Amino acid sequence: MPKYEVRTIEWLPPYFRQTCRTRGPMWELASTHPSYSEAVTACDAVNAAAWADLECNPFLYGGESLFFQSTFPPGPFCDYLEDRGIDLPASGPDTDNAGWVAWYKLGRRKRSSLKSRRKRFTPVQMLALREVMNLVRFAEVVEVADVATKGYLVQELFWSWDDYSDSPACRPDPEGGLFVAVYRSRSKADGRCAELNAARRGQGDHGGMTLFDTEGRKGAVEPFQTPITETLFYEVVEVDLDVRAGVS
Repeated sequence: MPKYEVRTIEWLPPYFRQTCRTRGPMWELASTHPSYSEAVTACDAVNAAAWADLECNPFLYGGESLFFQSTFPPGPFCDYLEDRGIDLPASGPDTDNAGWVAWYKLGRRKRSSLKSRRKRFTPVQMLALREVMNLVRFAEVVEVADVATKGYLVQELFWSWDDYSDSPACRPDPEGGLFVAVYRSRSKADGRCAELNAARRGQGDHGGMTLFDTEGRKGAVEPFQTPITETLFYEVVEVDLDVRAGVS
């Protein structure tokens, strides 16, 4: 079964002449949950805590435009706020990013200002702001596949003639091979691998070649040079398996 991780989002400080933070590639694990609903609840708590910080101004995240902070265009964005009793900046939908930053800062001021009669945002209005600024997040839920289950990969070794060697034997690639099939059962993988090897050895030669040298290949053991009847053309490799994949 998959699990769900709550990961905090990295916001990089402004650089050069920018004023807004941009999202970075790093993240930190906040918590892990067995169900999506539990993870969403935990993620919401992390986001709520970030928004509750009086120093947090959502208009300083993403970019210097509502485009980076909300999926609502400016007009519907303002309508959304007005419908919830939130007074808009004087310029309304035409307010630039600096204006929105100042507007939000005033609505979150710690004390009443004698220079403005505008009221602070109420808890309900703050929730509305979080909803409409749906691109400003400080944590997210990520589904993680359970890779504890092992899979068994059947791969074909790629044998080729070495033009720069005096050896009469073919050599394989140092590691890896061509994917053939993957199984959850080791016995099924071994059985398929044995069938494929037997069929190739039964041909008598491999493209006219009958001597094979594994020296230099990862995991090779002596004797390195073997005839076709003792050579592996297919092998089984254990891998971590995503349980959502449809395999035998």
